[in-house]
Amino acid sequence: MILAEHLEQQPPEEIPLEIIYEDHYLIVVNKPAGLVSHPTKGYPGGTLANALSWHWQQQGEEHPARLVTRLDKDTSGLVLAAKNAWTHYRLSESEIVKKYYGITQGIPVPLAGEINLPVGRSEDSGRRGCTPSGKPALTRYWTEATGESLALVRLEPVTGRTHQLRIHMAHMGCPLLDDYLYGNEEGLVGRTALHASSLEFSHPVSKQELHFSVDLPEDMKAVVRDKIIYLTSI
Repeated sequence: MILAEHLEQQPPEEIPLEIIYEDHYLIVVNKPAGLVSHPTKGYPGGTLANALSWHWQQQGEEHPARLVTRLDKDTSGLVLAAKNAWTHYRLSESEIVKKYYGITQGIPVPLAGEINLPVGRSEDSGRRGCTPSGKPALTRYWTEATGESLALVRLEPVTGRTHQLRIHMAHMGCPLLDDYLYGNEEGLVGRTALHASSLEFSHPVSKQELHFSVDLPEDMKAVVRDKIIYLTSI
């Protein structure tokens, strides 16, 4: 077992955090849309990892933000991070059930099911999508409510490929609302309409089964209230 003990600590930055749960080993936060998870070349600062460093500094703690789950910049919702290398390893090797809510352009047919298609970069264009040369990817989905041309869907990625949910829904002909990369920007939400709503996992130390959930953010709620009114029974 190799642990990343010498991971560089991200510079602390005072960025507001909504903390859902925290103990000596891990933390769960509700990330807002627009916040990058971890520093990159394009976003060297102002990230969730920098915010976590600041939060821990105020508590007299110093450790890098070891993100166990990550979300795209435009995706809101729950993120799990570990406070040490051992906890990160144990969580990364354990089963974590992640569930999302998304708003799709178009109504899925059938209303519930599985999408079992490999995801990766196309050998021709280099663009991500469903391709035979990609890695296995499985998504479960349920349609919770529909409108004239939109649907509120619950999504469970069984695998964790890059942009998996966005790619799979687009492949079905129901891209996520305002997904600039795999769909069309309608301007109803102003960002990809995807929210990580719940996390379930076993605590690496106590072995207690933990379940955390958060409500839809206001931007997605507004679309549901205005455009999606018909509940499904599946």
